[in-house]
Amino acid sequence: MAKRGRPSKIQERELAVLREVIKEKPESSLGELRDELARRTGVHTHEDHLSKQLKDKGFKRLREPSPTVDSPTRTEEPSPYGYTDQHLHQAPEQQYPSCLSGAEWELVSDIFETEGGRGVPPRYPRRLLVDACCYVVRSGCSWRILPKEFPP
Repeated sequence: MAKRGRPSKIQERELAVLREVIKEKPESSLGELRDELARRTGVHTHEDHLSKQLKDKGFKRLREPSPTVDSPTRTEEPSPYGYTDQHLHQAPEQQYPSCLSGAEWELVSDIFETEGGRGVPPRYPRRLLVDACCYVVRSGCSWRILPKEFPP
């Protein structure tokens, strides 16, 4: 069955120009190839279309080597985000791998626990509810995947 749709802007003339550009600068990016093609031939195309055409015609592009930084005394600083060793050692009451550590709970406990004695006392500890919320947010699971013993 014949190919349907709009014909490609990149024909044999443009492919010859692309071959020349790639021979001159084999490490050029798609944006640079697109700009050079537009400058030499007047054909304007999108980078995705150019990439698809290069792949279909069997062109191989070289990638730029990743820049390396020479720093002899570089020390790794711990990231302020993500999981730490405190998260790896779970206490028996922690049901999820994403449970808040004690230090993290101290930082946010005043938001969730109020003093004053008004209203009905909580049925479930608020920390357990916050841990479940963090589990859903961090893992991306839906609420129905939570354990059955989780409060309704």
